[in-house]
Parts: sequence; C-alpha cells; structure tokens
Amino acid sequence: PCILVVRHYTSDPSVLDWGAVASTYLGILSLGNLYVAIGLFASALTRQADAQAAADELIRAIRVQLGSSRIDVAFLFISAQHTDQADTLSHALRTALGPDTLVGCTGEGVIATGREVETGPAATLWAAHLPGVIAHPLRLSFSSVHDQFSLRDWPELDYGGESAPVMLLFADPFSTPLQDVLGVIEERYPHAR
Repeated sequence: PCILVVRHYTSDPSVLDWGAVASTYLGILSLGNLYVAIGLFASALTRQADAQAAADELIRAIRVQLGSSRIDVAFLFISAQHTDQADTLSHALRTALGPDTLVGCTGEGVIATGREVETGPAATLWAAHLPGVIAHPLRLSFSSVHDQFSLRDWPELDYGGESAPVMLLFADPFSTPLQDVLGVIEERYPHAR
C-alpha cells in the first residue's frame, strides 16, 4: 500500500531512491518492534452500576487496545458503589483477560482515559503487556496497636547485577504513615525505585 501512495505522488517510479524507501520500511518495522519490546499499555473506564456490565465494558475496551496480547499486570480501581461487587468484578476480569497479576483498590475518584469520576459508580482498569517483567504484588499492613508494619510474604531480592526493582505504592494518604512506609521499603530494598 505504501508503494501505491508513493506512485500516486510520482508517476515515474524510476526516480525513487529505493535505498531510502527500503530503509524507511526497515525503520518503521524497527520502531514497531521497539514499542512491542517496551510494552503495551491500555486503560478503560466504565460508569456501569452493575458489576457484570462494568466488567464486560472494561474487557471490551482493553481487548480493543491490546488485542490478544498477554496481560502481565492489571490495576483495577473502583468507586465506593462497587465495593460490594468487587469480587464479582475482579472474577469476571480474571476469567476473561487472565492477567498474571491483578491488584486493585477503592477510591474517592476514579481516573482513566482522560476523565475523572468523583460521583456515582465507576471502575477503571489499567492493563499492560510487559515482556520480561515480573510483577509480584505485595501487601503492607500497619498495626497501630503494636506500632509496626507487617511484611508477610515479601520476597528476599537478590539484585545480582540486574535492574533494581520498581515499586508502585497505593496508599490512603490520610491514614498511612508514608514516611515510615518509605523508610521500611528503603531498609528492606535499598536499591528499589
């Protein structure tokens, strides 16, 4: 199809520099491979009140964006109106999309696709295909009674010259002692970013 476009702009194909045309195709192919190697990302937002209808809408939108690519990690954010249906929603997403790792939380505001919803039912799903990345969900809990954190099931990481782990932290900014949490993470994983 690109050759047809080129021919449309020049009636004499012999004047084309075929080396330049071939290197352009190679560059486009290489750029596509680079994007695939880096990863593919998608996000979807639904305002559906019913959990199954919300899941169906999220699944369709993610599959449109990612096609049949494996989903390595997915983040589900739901409004308070979906709290009672969180199990149904997450089960439907796990069954249809099969993410290696699915984490989620509730929030006052749900954000995706350039929109923020602060009132009414809403759910958003961020999904990614990340070749070569290992996602390991961790849970940090704090006991105010014992004034300590629980790091149950946190792995021992041996960096061995590999890249340092990257951590994403989802926390309630009003009730989580963030400075203390960051101190615990720095102590346990000094090379983490």
